[in-house]
Amino acid sequence: MGVLSYASNHDQSPLVNEFDPRKVLKASASALLAIALIRLIGIRFGFPEPILIVLVLVALVLIYIVGVCVTRIVNKSHAHRHRLNPPLMSGRFRGTMTVAALCLVLFVSGRLVLPRSWPTNIDSAVATLEATLDADATQRLAELGPYDLRLLHPTLGSWVGEHFGLAHGNYRLHFDCGFGDYIDPDSCTSLIIETLWKKLRGEMPQQQRAALELLESRMEAVILPPLDFRNTPLDEVARYFNRNISHRLTDASMFEVIVAPADTSVAVTWKETRAVSLADAIMRLGAETEVSVRKVPPNLRLERDASESFRIE
Repeated sequence: MGVLSYASNHDQSPLVNEFDPRKVLKASASALLAIALIRLIGIRFGFPEPILIVLVLVALVLIYIVGVCVTRIVNKSHAHRHRLNPPLMSGRFRGTMTVAALCLVLFVSGRLVLPRSWPTNIDSAVATLEATLDADATQRLAELGPYDLRLLHPTLGSWVGEHFGLAHGNYRLHFDCGFGDYIDPDSCTSLIIETLWKKLRGEMPQQQRAALELLESRMEAVILPPLDFRNTPLDEVARYFNRNISHRLTDASMFEVIVAPADTSVAVTWKETRAVSLADAIMRLGAETEVSVRKVPPNLRLERDASESFRIE
């Protein structure tokens, strides 16, 4: 606190004595209050980040000026005290504590006010996310299985974390996701996406939903042996899946894996060292390659970069 120390130790300097600390304190405190209110309004209504940074810097300068004035005022009030009756706190100490307290208030107030664009509960977060997705992305999300949702973390999950403030201290949404307990951003993001997925599934026509759920149960019933694809064309991957489907299922429950005509030549490098269900294999295929699966009951269709539908600009 060099500035406060200077004010404390050099009260008789002509340069320092040429201003009235009480008047400067009043003007600085008024300006600080105005800047703080403008900053809170800026946070609430989403002012650009550079403007908010400038407001904080101005507020810090004003806080130091207030601290200097408090130091000088207190030192003047102590000037005529007898040395045998020293004050409990020096002017420098009181000025330092004033600066510390105002900085704390500035920090805490900025954390308590949340941008208006941030949802503060799961319901509003789900509604905002649903309104942001286009019709195709909404349909694709509804078609995903519960085991597929984790694949959305790098795309849709990142967008939710950034735009809903989960990565920047949206504590109200954190606590609402945890039903009163704080949970981490990734868990909250997963819960929001899963809640929307359940809502979209529930809104599907019953016949369409039943067909999807039947297809997913059949995918779980197909167990694939360990596999190792090295630059394998996608149509050959589909034939591998279909061979195992025909070995594991009866004719009545049979379905087929097909490839979008434009993507038959897409090469896949992918390895599984243990036996997995077709449902798990599809999830890993989407996570480890540029291919994912579109459910078109009664069949599955392999496509390139299906997750691109969930990238929101």
